[in-house]
Order: sequence, then C-alpha cells, then structure tokens
Amino acid sequence: MIRGRISEDGESVIIPVAIMDGAGRLWPLETVLDTGFVGDLSLPSTVIRRLDLVRAGSLNFILANGEPARLRTYHARVFWHDRLLDIEVTETGDVPLIGIRMLRGSRVTMDMLPNGEVVIEEVSPMQS
Repeated sequence: MIRGRISEDGESVIIPVAIMDGAGRLWPLETVLDTGFVGDLSLPSTVIRRLDLVRAGSLNFILANGEPARLRTYHARVFWHDRLLDIEVTETGDVPLIGIRMLRGSRVTMDMLPNGEVVIEEVSPMQS
C-alpha cells in the first residue's frame, strides 16, 4: 500500500515514490498525480541529472496546452507496491509528475479535502 496526501490547498494529489539513482541507491521523491499524463513519471532535467539516469530516446507528446513536443526519455527503477519496477521517465517541467500508467493495477482512494489521505492499493499483479 502506498500512502499519499492531498496538498494543503486541496488542489494537488501528492504521491511519494522511491527512485533508484545510477549507483543503485533509492531516493525519496514527492510527485504530483497528473491524470492527463499517460506515462509513468515525468521529472525535471535537474533531477534526472542528479539521479544519473540512462537516456532511452525520445517520444512525441501532446502537451496540456495542445502543442506537440518531442521529449527525452530515460530508463529508471522505482520501488512501487513493495518491489522494484522498471519504468520510463519523461524529461519535462519543474514538478515531478506521476502519470496514469503508474497506477495500472491499482485502486486509488482519496479524501478530497486539504491534507486528506490518499491510498493506492494493488488490485492485480503489475507487468514490468
């Protein structure tokens, strides 16, 4: 079970993630749930460099404002539902975002009020 929270202003869903750096150490990271992002995880370039992630390539995306963009992608491993999971990280923005693909096989329960509780439970085995 993963426990997050609603932000103090009640406008963001904060989800903790532990991500592995290039040396194999896990680092805690707070992310914001973005239901419009269909990928796994989006990180700013400064965080990607600090974690020393390996570049995977690039993909075409349509941004929230409707503009097309070609964004760099990286290989990463995160600790999610009590195991290491290989994911794809997209380089963009200033705020770490967790996307809908990370929630596959999960039930998300949220108390939608300032500082409300968020619980993510696994409901079926995830595919890596």
